Amino acid sequence: MQETKSAAAIVRPDSVGLENILVKHRPDIVLGVGERRLLVEIAVRNKVSSEKRAQLTARGYAAVEIDLTRDRPETVGDLAAILFGDDSRKQWLVNGKLDLERERLEQECETAFQEQVREYAEREEAKRAGRSPVAQLVRTVPADATRFKTPDGSLWIRFVASNEVLIVVEDGARGILGELRIIATMRADNAFQVSKSTWIRLQRTYGATPI
Repeated sequence: MQETKSAAAIVRPDSVGLENILVKHRPDIVLGVGERRLLVEIAVRNKVSSEKRAQLTARGYAAVEIDLTRDRPETVGDLAAILFGDDSRKQWLVNGKLDLERERLEQECETAFQEQVREYAEREEAKRAGRSPVAQLVRTVPADATRFKTPDGSLWIRFVASNEVLIVVEDGARGILGELRIIATMRADNAFQVSKSTWIRLQRTYGATPI
C-alpha cells in the first residue's frame, strides 16, 4: 500500500487571546486565523477530561493540548519553544481533518486486508482444485473433448452432466476467461463448469469456433 504524506504548512495566527469563554470550560489560549479558532489547553496538574474533549468535538472546535504535568518549562523561553516548536508534549485533542484522514487510511488498510484475505482464499481453493479428480482430468485433453479457438486463444469443452459443460481455457482467451471467473464454478485452474445454455451464449459472444 502506498504511503500518503500531507505537506506541512506554517500558519501564523492573526490573534492570540487568553481565557476566552467559547465553551462551558475555558481554554487557556485561543489562536485566531481569519474566522478559524484553535484552542490551546495547557495541562499543568490535570489533563483535559473526556467530557471536555467530547464537548469540543461536538462543537467542532480544533484543540491542542500541551502536557506539562510531568516536565514543566523553567522559563518563558522554554514555554515558547514548546508552543511554537516541535515538542512531544504537544498533541491534538480535536482535529476534524486528522480524523477524516485517519478514517480514510483505516478504510484503505481494511480494503488491502480484505484483498489479501480474498487472494489467500483463491490460492487455497486452487490448491484444493489441483488435488481434485477434475484437476487430473484437465491436464490432458480427453478423447471426447471438443477444442475451440477464439480470436485471442483456445479452449476445449467436455459434457460432464446432462445439462453441464466443463470448459478448460488452454491459452489466452482472456475475454471468456474473465467472464468465467465471475459467473462460473471453478473446478480447477482455468477449468470451469457451466450450463449448456451459458456455454452457447459464451461461444457466440466470444466467437469460439471448433478446431
